[in-house]
Amino acid sequence: MSLRDAATAAGLSVSFLSAVELGTSGTSVASLQRVTSAYGTTLGELFAQHRSPRRVVHATRRSVIGLGEDAVRIEQLAESASLLEPQLFRLAPGASSEGTYHHAGEEFMYVLAGSVTVWVGDSERYRLDEGDALIFPSTLPHRWRNHATRETRLLWINTPPTF
Repeated sequence: MSLRDAATAAGLSVSFLSAVELGTSGTSVASLQRVTSAYGTTLGELFAQHRSPRRVVHATRRSVIGLGEDAVRIEQLAESASLLEPQLFRLAPGASSEGTYHHAGEEFMYVLAGSVTVWVGDSERYRLDEGDALIFPSTLPHRWRNHATRETRLLWINTPPTF
């Protein structure tokens, strides 16, 4: 796929996508989801190491993706899952998805520490605090922001793997 085709499919500019590819620009969660969708892949597949998947992923050996100067850190919690995609999101204060995104499937979020505000569809807004959980269809446009003054940690599961 050409850069122009990928940018068009992702709804992003060619110059932005080129800058991300060259490493001269960062990207948001919303933009990254659009790119993986355009290529028909997931973050897990993009960052998978070329070895046999492990059943156990030790905390010190997780694949980690940092976005926005590490304002958002996404840790892959499984390597061999094919029906779901469990991730640990670490959100710095003020971190956000920087826009809405949507895709096939269903999402489950559980707040391990901190708090996050999640917008789902046109009219739903949820403030989730430690111990709160949320489930919603991924087909609805959604976005989020950490309004807490400390890091927020979320267990986030997508099914099927789409992110």
